[in-house]
Amino acid sequence: MKKVVIHANGGKQIGMGHIMRTSVLGKKLREHVEVIYTCQKGQAEGISYLQKEGFPVEIYEAAYVMSTIGKINPALVITDSYAIDETYFKEIKACAKKTMFFDDLNQFPFYDTDIILNQNIGAEKIKYNARENCKLLLGAHYVLLRDEFKSNRGNLASNCTILVTTGGSNPNQITQKILNIVKETNYHYEVVVGQAFSKEDQSEIHNLASRNMKVHITPKMADVMNGCRMAISACGSTVYELSALGIPTIGIITADNQLLAAQEMEQAGIMINTGSANQRTKQKLLDAIELLMLNRPFFDEMSEKQKSTVHLHGDLEVVKEIMELL
Repeated sequence: MKKVVIHANGGKQIGMGHIMRTSVLGKKLREHVEVIYTCQKGQAEGISYLQKEGFPVEIYEAAYVMSTIGKINPALVITDSYAIDETYFKEIKACAKKTMFFDDLNQFPFYDTDIILNQNIGAEKIKYNARENCKLLLGAHYVLLRDEFKSNRGNLASNCTILVTTGGSNPNQITQKILNIVKETNYHYEVVVGQAFSKEDQSEIHNLASRNMKVHITPKMADVMNGCRMAISACGSTVYELSALGIPTIGIITADNQLLAAQEMEQAGIMINTGSANQRTKQKLLDAIELLMLNRPFFDEMSEKQKSTVHLHGDLEVVKEIMELL
């Protein structure tokens, strides 16, 4: 059986986005090929998650990623990382017959790779400078959704419950900042603590949670989402999961790499973008909550746009392209 290496990391410092989205692809791919992860030593949360999901993980020291990948002799290396440069593209060609790269930023002058995947809304507008035969998988048609987000939910427009989630990690204690803003409102909040939240953050969140807040530790996300009218979310992959379920969303930018995607999401009408979490966020956030709670036509319009924008089976589309390459 052919071997495919997925090179990605995740943990408290860099978040869990790379791990979560590649693992969706990995689960579908391992129906056809052997899938092995390579992760850097010290990325404990990402490694633990992958091992629990049944993936073999090769752990490397920072300077030895190429030798670790090379000894596996893969037919394909899939890379999802911001910690690479153009030299990486040259070196990885010596380790694998084919290569694929997750890209959110179009940051390199030239992409010497066989497949580029950018699942963000608006990615179709990007002009990638890549080799002539490179496959470009661009836009929400290729969103990688876990199976739990592929079922329709009931209409909860009369519900007054709001989801609060920043994904697998909690950069700059943004969850606490959100809770401090919304704690005096009259709505109920379902607060999610992800895999890479520190113990200190977990403790602070429990202490901040008031009588109208319930804290969930690494829950099954679709179950929590389906009990909520709307969501306050970081502008990463979670927004696409919420969109698949048609849950109107207020977005908060928690990392620089979310900026362009957040702007496209807002233009597409699938999210209210409140920008980066700062002093100006409070009134924007409170106004957005009231808009979605009180303006039923606006709420319904966003929900319908969400469901029509995100393709539920993007993972199968990506696997099809990969298997044709192999």
